[in-house]
Amino acid sequence: MTSRLALLLALLTAPLTVLAGPWTKTIWQGEKAYAARSDSGNWVAIVSLERGRLVHLGATKDAADNLILATASKDDRLGWGGHRAWLGPQKDWAGGWPPPAAWEASGARGAFMRDREILLLTPPPTGVDGWPDLSRGYYWRGDSLQCAVAVRGPVKRDVQIVQIIQVPTDATIEVDVTPTKDAPQGYIQLPSYFREDYRYEFEPPAHVDYAADFAARAFRYIEGEPEKFGFKNRPITVRRNGVSLTMSRGDTLGSTVVDQPDHGYNTQVFFGGREAFVEIEQLSPLLRQTGSQFRSFSIELTPRRDR
Repeated sequence: MTSRLALLLALLTAPLTVLAGPWTKTIWQGEKAYAARSDSGNWVAIVSLERGRLVHLGATKDAADNLILATASKDDRLGWGGHRAWLGPQKDWAGGWPPPAAWEASGARGAFMRDREILLLTPPPTGVDGWPDLSRGYYWRGDSLQCAVAVRGPVKRDVQIVQIIQVPTDATIEVDVTPTKDAPQGYIQLPSYFREDYRYEFEPPAHVDYAADFAARAFRYIEGEPEKFGFKNRPITVRRNGVSLTMSRGDTLGSTVVDQPDHGYNTQVFFGGREAFVEIEQLSPLLRQTGSQFRSFSIELTPRRDR
């Protein structure tokens, strides 16, 4: 048993308590929260205890500087926004959409400071067939915010860890792509509520802007036109109002890869149709789970001012 797993298991029944550390108490949109500055002091991250997740990343605590989208109210039909995290594959959810409330609509059951990291523990996903509960961890490494999602507790099934950041619909999404024989565009169209199959060959939809060298492409939201794209494991950059935010894949720890859902196109961009949203996503491979061993998958969020 790793020391980190021991810490998480010890906190399962602990009350909401955060010890001293770089994360300091604050109030975000009327919710109890903690904030921490990047090493340079140029960026601030805020996690809401009442939403159990990262809700703000920007130059200041002002909502106008937020690079990610978090809904003003927890009653919003788009959900709670910010850093969404759940387990998959989604096709294995017994009840279909939405995700279990423990993952998507529950505050932190417990919180703890460990060195520079704040750990937020979710409630167990009661009534969910064989799925373990998870935790979120955040800490600054330089000017890059590390976001780790860990599986904890007894495990009865293989799992995929899904990390999603919601961003404003007026942002431009940039992903470097490399055309291949199987995917001539360098990316594929993924199944969703509006499409049942995977598409490898297609005319580029209106969401896509070609770069001059045809090596990189920009993607944008179009009202009323849903779309979901998949890329082979790579960074995604969001640009808006002279600032960029890059989501990069981090480490996958403590498990054996048994499959690659979505045919290995684990970097994804999702544009809503009926509802206005943009999500950038990084998905782990399908990981074999045994006993109570610690498993985690991390992403890195790096904000920059565009020159």
